[in-house]
Amino acid sequence: MNRHPLPNLALAGSMALAAALAAGASAVSCSDDSTSATGSGAAGQGGAGQGGAGGTGGTTTSPPDDYADFPATPVIDDGLPANVGDLFQGATGGDTGGPCLSEPALDAMVPKNWTPLFFEWQAPQEQNVFELRLRVDNQVNELVIYTTQPTYKMSTELWNLLASHSAGRDVQVTLRGATLAGGALSAGPFLGASGPIHIAPVNAPGSVVYWTSSGGTSFQGFTIGAPNAITVLTPGTAGPTSTGGATTCVSCHTSSPDGKLVLYTRDADNGTRSIDVRRVDGSGTPAMGEVSPSALALLGRTRQAAPVMSLAHYSAGDAVALSIFHDPVLTAGRPYG
Repeated sequence: MNRHPLPNLALAGSMALAAALAAGASAVSCSDDSTSATGSGAAGQGGAGQGGAGGTGGTTTSPPDDYADFPATPVIDDGLPANVGDLFQGATGGDTGGPCLSEPALDAMVPKNWTPLFFEWQAPQEQNVFELRLRVDNQVNELVIYTTQPTYKMSTELWNLLASHSAGRDVQVTLRGATLAGGALSAGPFLGASGPIHIAPVNAPGSVVYWTSSGGTSFQGFTIGAPNAITVLTPGTAGPTSTGGATTCVSCHTSSPDGKLVLYTRDADNGTRSIDVRRVDGSGTPAMGEVSPSALALLGRTRQAAPVMSLAHYSAGDAVALSIFHDPVLTAGRPYG
């Protein structure tokens, strides 16, 4: 076990490698799930605060409907009849059996600087038209979408308005599916999911860096709210190892507690494995000045396993990375154990 002090490593005041995501983000919500239908029924009908007979209490009022960010008329996909909304409202349908919402999960907490809301669902095969309704208590209109697709992505412009005006509020989601044939609904609409998602009143800080093997190994990263990832590091940009071998793979890795550096293992064409340190800002440059040359030299020894770090030992005078040094004798000729 090796203890690698990393002098000259500046201490940041907060954890930067963070993304505020919803609790239970992998859940699928359907109308017959216990997680659905929250916020429906008698919710919002309480009027006891208005003062009963002989009472002197003041009146409790709901937040005003101030904003008209959502359009006043439904958004209808090309190819659907113009009266598809009337078809949905005029049919009896059912309270179960509709599409299951997989993204986002009901009760999700979405940072207000996140990417625009994206909805995805799975429906019974026979259902070919869907109604997605979004309602916020300070928006004059509901956002109503009629589509044949199992997804809907809010535009950046609309999301920016909603996040600006309705941060800290709930978005009530209702999703229904039906079967459209010959200009009429032959079945449905059936309720699929109903409940809230929450727009956080604050931004989520930091960035996310992740490893991928798609098209060769690399580190990709994005700042919170960015629509696309950038390439942080590839074997080509990592360059040769300290022993002169060409880097063929970047793999196991960890983040510094402040999220500014990635410490990763890299394999070379001469059979060695060592640890390198790079910035995660997309420049891919070595972390000289943030990690001392002596620490980089220790990390650069061959047969090193991926390191770990702890916030408890991460300061200007106590920045430590722990890694395992593989003894080639004990590993019986296997380079990495």
